[in-house]
Amino acid sequence: MPDPIEPFLSLPPDPTPLRSSRLQLVGGGSNILVVPDSLDPTSSWLPVAEALVHYRVWLLDRSDPHDHEIRTIDALADTVARAVVSLGGRPAVLGHGTGAVALLQALIAQPDLPVGRAILCEPLIPVAGRLFDRLLPEIRAAIERRDLAEAIRLYFDHVAPVSRQSADRMTAMSSLQALVPALVPELAQVDRLAWTTADAARVTVPVLLLVGERSAGYPAGAASAALADAMPDAQTQVVPKLRHYAHPHEASRIADRIAKFLAEPADTSDAAAA
Repeated sequence: MPDPIEPFLSLPPDPTPLRSSRLQLVGGGSNILVVPDSLDPTSSWLPVAEALVHYRVWLLDRSDPHDHEIRTIDALADTVARAVVSLGGRPAVLGHGTGAVALLQALIAQPDLPVGRAILCEPLIPVAGRLFDRLLPEIRAAIERRDLAEAIRLYFDHVAPVSRQSADRMTAMSSLQALVPALVPELAQVDRLAWTTADAARVTVPVLLLVGERSAGYPAGAASAALADAMPDAQTQVVPKLRHYAHPHEASRIADRIAKFLAEPADTSDAAAA
């Protein structure tokens, strides 16, 4: 059986084109762009992509720890915006964790970006002060003593909850350990965003906020609640029993919620009232 991932040949020539390997394609149908979290290999979204059988899912590859374009929030937001334009039409967009931060920044900075609908999965956005000021020195200390597994575990414990079994497996993954040094400056940027959740009022496209039940007490839960209050067309769904990195194992449940949201009819009541 052939590999379902194919390279996406990106934008027309411009000063900073997307590399051909930056976006990977699964399936066929209406376009969805997926922007993964910091410590999330692209492959973890394959089960969700394959479960969205009626959609053409483009997975933004963030696996290169040295790639400035996908390892910093500002540059990633710009990359997301260019990817949306390159796909044409009004694609749906999905961001997870810090990927959701960059996606939301793109939508706030460019309110006219041609996006049909947006899904924000557990966005890591400060609500009441900085999120990572106390955590980053601990992660840096673990990196300095070359204990990358402990650095990942600190992130899981304080930011992105996973089961103990998943933590044991993921902290030992060399692919994730390679991303840890790039995680520190990325989280520092999240703490110093030039915008707040209140600025999300500029986002007028329909938005689905997905939160795992076991993540609700973590930063993503507070951020999702604040965004739901700020955005004019947002709905929140709490998925029972799920944690931050549950999507590879709960692909059908997550894909089902995404597909139902994308299939909802557009709300034309405001236009009719006008």
